[in-house]
Amino acid sequence: MSLKSPNLLVIFAVFSAVPAVAQSPAAAEFESGAFAAAQANGQRILVEAYAPWCITCRLQGPAISKALQHPAATDIIVFRLTEANRKSDWRHLNIQRYGTLVAFSGYRETGRGVGAVSHAAVAEIVNSSRRESTSVEARNVHANNQKE
Repeated sequence: MSLKSPNLLVIFAVFSAVPAVAQSPAAAEFESGAFAAAQANGQRILVEAYAPWCITCRLQGPAISKALQHPAATDIIVFRLTEANRKSDWRHLNIQRYGTLVAFSGYRETGRGVGAVSHAAVAEIVNSSRRESTSVEARNVHANNQKE
């Protein structure tokens, strides 16, 4: 028996332990027109660079699901960028690898993480869009009050 056999068993055990489908709830396939429309409407957006063979992506699924269950995250639109998307979509978002999460509040990028798998790290990325939208709303309220 070669020394490589135990390593193969470890790799198999890791892949077997990670759920085959650990997906974000209601993740829509990334489509540049829908993404642009969501940005134009000032929506909170999470883009997930995903591949089914990516262990990091599989581990992110439950953390994303948990972060999106928070009452303050109910308005977030999740787009899934996959290998089926055009290279120009990847370049436009400056995403270079699977397991990348990018949060937006409208046109503004508010958070980014590569390889974030813990609930705390994913929640921080998701919540970054909330902090930004809240500050934008506060500036708008302040500006309207100044006009009166």
